[in-house]
Amino acid sequence: MRKTAIMLLAFGLAATAAAPAFAVSLMTETFTYANGNLALPVSVSGGNWANHSGVGTDIQVTGAVAVGNMNNAPDDNRSFTAQDSQSVVYACFQCMIPTMAAAPRNNYFAHLKDGGTSNFVTRVFVAPVASTSSFTFGLSHFSGTQSDQWATPLNYGQWYTVVIKYDGPSKTSKLWVDPVNESSTSITTTYVSGPGRSIISSFALRESTGGTGGSPFIYNVDNISVATTFGDLGCGSQGTPARGTTWGKLKNIYR
Repeated sequence: MRKTAIMLLAFGLAATAAAPAFAVSLMTETFTYANGNLALPVSVSGGNWANHSGVGTDIQVTGAVAVGNMNNAPDDNRSFTAQDSQSVVYACFQCMIPTMAAAPRNNYFAHLKDGGTSNFVTRVFVAPVASTSSFTFGLSHFSGTQSDQWATPLNYGQWYTVVIKYDGPSKTSKLWVDPVNESSTSITTTYVSGPGRSIISSFALRESTGGTGGSPFIYNVDNISVATTFGDLGCGSQGTPARGTTWGKLKNIYR
């Protein structure tokens, strides 16, 4: 009996040792809330999202998707366990830009940040391209001015998976569009004229009447994930989140 127990214990320990560690995400957000203001003045998110800047018409939750309008000013964020300034942080989200009659204004609408109102890193822009029937995404590491741009024109009304990476040690940011894995085509921007690093403790969505040229755009964002590795995001070949056009309907049924 004793030998049997020892064997069973040894088998259990071996199985435990062989089991892979569960991936840990810093944050996931699927916007399974009632329609209404994301954070301001009364939040439909139950406090998950907070306003950190701007007043007026807030980012809206509509059909389990976050909808921002760059004619407005509020900026909202959802916090997670703070990562030090020398860390590496990845985030992914799905984004759709509705059709525009004119070229979009070059302006950023999503980024990572610390607990304040100014240290914004890995900023994602909507940017105009030569054809007014298309747009693309832009990127900056620590600046409010775009420093690099996705080379391929993108379609209005189409959902894209956007993945970003903040790399504190190298003071760089990276962006992918619909990647298969981390080796997929990406763009990288490096910050060279200052500290270029910040504690990372939240993911932010932004409304702003600023930017350059063009017309203010509207954006739809869903299925945000933040993690310390690309693989832990659940994006690309690791399992792309369902897009808002279908997943939003299921969320409305089951929330």
